[in-house]
Amino acid sequence: MKIVGWMVGYAAALVAGGVLAVLLAPDPGRATSALYATGAAAVLVLIAAGLSAMLPKSKPLGMIGIHVGLLLPLLFAGVFTMRAVAVRGDVADYREQRDRFAELVRSDIEPDTDEAFTDWLVREAYRDAYQSGEIDVEFVGLDAFRTAPEFRRLRRVNDHDKTYLVVVLGGLAVISAAAFVVMLRQRPKPENRGKPEAGVGDTPSA
Repeated sequence: MKIVGWMVGYAAALVAGGVLAVLLAPDPGRATSALYATGAAAVLVLIAAGLSAMLPKSKPLGMIGIHVGLLLPLLFAGVFTMRAVAVRGDVADYREQRDRFAELVRSDIEPDTDEAFTDWLVREAYRDAYQSGEIDVEFVGLDAFRTAPEFRRLRRVNDHDKTYLVVVLGGLAVISAAAFVVMLRQRPKPENRGKPEAGVGDTPSA
């Protein structure tokens, strides 16, 4: 069936999107979550494709596969869109922080390096954590904040431009929406869906 082929192609597109995100990321090691997420999504689509391929031999399983296969790209389109919007907020925040740091560089307060920018962000996070009451600076020094595992969440900083991720997520959202429309048009017509597979031990009616 054509719809099965479209599902397989869509799964491949999801994986390709994750790979592209890793390749475009300034630090590929920090973008592997995108590959894991799209890979998991692709596995779900392939499972739906496998079930769909059981038509007309097994109508119940085949129809489950087709309906799940139609639902997934619609669901993923929404998820990718929401993530793209959220990451756009990160991009705006990053650029704002970069502008603030650039003023410090122009004033010769900070050196113009990526390492200095990241360290400045960590120091800002340290100050924010103190002001919010999440840490007590009498017991938690800056060096401990930089290195101690228990402060990993607090010192997580937005130190690189994620525009590439907005582009990838937006592209995957468009591909997902298009895949839904195409697969909706390619789904088998009722008269072509075959009959349910006879169960083992069923006795034919006289």
